[in-house]
Amino acid sequence: AQSRRETFMQQRMDSRSEHYQRAPKWFYAFLSGKPSFKEKKEYAELQSQIEILEREKSQLNEKLNSAGLDHTELIELGKKIEAITVKVDTLTLRWLELDEIVKES
Repeated sequence: AQSRRETFMQQRMDSRSEHYQRAPKWFYAFLSGKPSFKEKKEYAELQSQIEILEREKSQLNEKLNSAGLDHTELIELGKKIEAITVKVDTLTLRWLELDEIVKES
């Protein structure tokens, strides 16, 4: 079984013309499957961002469940909770992508 880089390089060599140019360095880093410094940093920061948003969502849910709120406040809290949920889902998907890259290396 060849790695992605070996497969790519073999295809490039097979179809190479006299105007063959080498791919940029970032492309070889991508093919290697190793996380970049930026990806490692983002991976470390994402978990804390997700935890902060989850705490904020929990606090908003507590306010939502408390008595004495009028309908406009309930609607506003619902919208905030929905926005936080979308953000958490987006960050979680990115964290899972990075987790897979970091665990493979």
